[in-house]
Amino acid sequence: MINQKVILYARFSPRPGQETSESDQAQITLMETHVFQKRWDVEGVYRDRGISGSSINRPGLWAAIDALRPGHVLLVTKLDRLARDVYLALSIERAVEKKRARIVSLRGEGTDGTTPEDRLVRSIMQAFDEFQRKVMAIRTSQAMRAHQSNGRKISSQAPYGYTIDPDDPKRIVPLEPEQRAVTRIFALHSKGKSCRAIARAMDAERMPCRGKSWNHQQVKSVLRRITTSG
Repeated sequence: MINQKVILYARFSPRPGQETSESDQAQITLMETHVFQKRWDVEGVYRDRGISGSSINRPGLWAAIDALRPGHVLLVTKLDRLARDVYLALSIERAVEKKRARIVSLRGEGTDGTTPEDRLVRSIMQAFDEFQRKVMAIRTSQAMRAHQSNGRKISSQAPYGYTIDPDDPKRIVPLEPEQRAVTRIFALHSKGKSCRAIARAMDAERMPCRGKSWNHQQVKSVLRRITTSG
């Protein structure tokens, strides 16, 4: 029996001051675990970082779709990793169908079949994701105006692993030395290491730290961001 061939795709678009989000590496780890359990074969891994789910400019996504072959699966952790815009989601689905492949979400979300009911579930989920994105944008804008009217400064501190985009202060971009540290933290955590043990290891390996040395609270903060869905 031929194993199912899959392409993994992850998208991570954090915002300055955002406390929790699921990093692209955390998404890929979840998918790799699923693939291992299913005994599927990974044909490629693609990702987009710092790009909105409503943007069509997604080199990682289009490369993933281009790599699909008939019978392949494009695997994501959630449908909103593909798109948070209904029309873009439909365009992506059609592009995948033209490759005679299919989309599968770890959460199901109507991707388990091709019946009219399955398509309806997908459409509802995509519409809800777009609605949620717009509500979040409105709330963020309102909160920023409220802070400014109260004389409070909006934090310019990017979460660990990222730095403020010099071309757009409202966006953050990956900071490679810290990204390597984040990957190391996640790897040690996956092996069952405690936060204190991880902190000691990070110091011993001289991983970049925002402070004099690593402590368990810093490690816990990083783990919270990479294991909690945003």
